[in-house]
Amino acid sequence: MSIFVIPLLFIFPIIGFFSLFFDLIYQKKGYVFILLMAIVLFFWVGLNYVPDTDSDLVRYFDIVQLDSGYTLNYFYNNLISSGNAINIVQESLFFFVSRFNNLQLLPAITTSLVFFSGFFVFLNAKKMTNSSSIFKILALCTFLSLMRIDIAAGNVRNISAVSLITIGIISYDMLGKSYFIQLLFFILGLSMHIGALPIVVIKLVIDLLYSLYKR
Repeated sequence: MSIFVIPLLFIFPIIGFFSLFFDLIYQKKGYVFILLMAIVLFFWVGLNYVPDTDSDLVRYFDIVQLDSGYTLNYFYNNLISSGNAINIVQESLFFFVSRFNNLQLLPAITTSLVFFSGFFVFLNAKKMTNSSSIFKILALCTFLSLMRIDIAAGNVRNISAVSLITIGIISYDMLGKSYFIQLLFFILGLSMHIGALPIVVIKLVIDLLYSLYKR
């Protein structure tokens, strides 16, 4: 994939998607650029996503519009005084989007994060294994079929939390990054949505049992 694919993603997104799909399967280097292209493509998809009127995303739009009337100091003072500091990542995302005159930035950000996380897992797994092209295609198609756009764009808090936690797990288990990096992404994920706590607890228990086993 060359730099010329960037405008292609906006002009002919379907062609850009198939170019990205091909690179995900067959490219053996340039993973950072591939992930960057994925962010650009799915940011564009989220930017043009139209939610149902009764979806969670519409409710989050109301929160963003409410935040648009707050100053930075008032927002964080109110967040702390109300006892919701644990949700600082979630609330900061809403506040950040409220600084712009475009509610669609919210699904754009979450959609790009979700698919970045999925492709991040795929590329690192591909690098560590010697699977056939057919298996890679099936694995990628499975992810794309399960992760629908309405889930990635509309289920803002839950899916973003899981994506952040997934990045932390892969960074530690596959890339050998420090345990602190994993814990940092766990904290970010839980601050996006505390409902992801069971995933974190299970992973920490597995890490503890593995460390005991190694002894």
